[in-house]
Amino acid sequence: MGLGISYKSSSTFESVPRVQYDARAGRFTRIDRENPDGSGWTQTEEDITGNFVAVMDFENIEVGWMDFSGKQPFFQLAPINDDYGEKPTDNAKEGFRIMLKLGKDIGGETPVREWCSNAKVVGEAVSQLHDEYLAGLKSHPGSLPVVALTGTQKVTSGSGEKTSTNYGPVWEIKAWVKRPADLVFVAKGGHADRAPAAPAAAAAPAANGGRPATGSTKVSAPAAKAAPAKAPPAKAAPAEADWG
Repeated sequence: MGLGISYKSSSTFESVPRVQYDARAGRFTRIDRENPDGSGWTQTEEDITGNFVAVMDFENIEVGWMDFSGKQPFFQLAPINDDYGEKPTDNAKEGFRIMLKLGKDIGGETPVREWCSNAKVVGEAVSQLHDEYLAGLKSHPGSLPVVALTGTQKVTSGSGEKTSTNYGPVWEIKAWVKRPADLVFVAKGGHADRAPAAPAAAAAPAANGGRPATGSTKVSAPAAKAAPAKAPPAKAAPAEADWG
């Protein structure tokens, strides 16, 4: 099953706060932007790798084309199984976009955020997690998963001078909860909101648990470049009441 990436709305306008995963370092970052007096935007970044936990809105996950090569990112997205059109630019790659609500300890003032990526190792990990979500719906209808980052998976590709190493996220579904009241789907860019997608039918996990046969080895998340101390282990998922 997976995400069916083989990834129509389009915009470069960013209207939802975001989190970012750096596959080269295996780190999650919360991006906060402020413009309190209208004089200009400032951006701060908070590393949330060691205790990343979030309710993920897999009911409304989108897939499609993403291009991050310009001054502003470009997106051409659609719900899973919908046509997202032809490749719009030379540098566009297929990826996903999902909205989530961060745990209270790492959420900041705006815990509801979006996360998008067109990195292959990230897409494979999210595809596997999506399969687990579909399988879990059988016993948790109408609920969303509380997902924790438990480590990373080292993936090396190429050879010689062209060898590159990336770190795919490793997940664990800690709990299932009702949709938080503030976790409302917002289409990417300035598009009119669409009604939430109907709950996906439960399905059995793909063969081998949906895991790609990469020959990878699970490792701890690499330490942040600016932080010599090892990231703390992932915390247990908050109780359902903590999600609102």
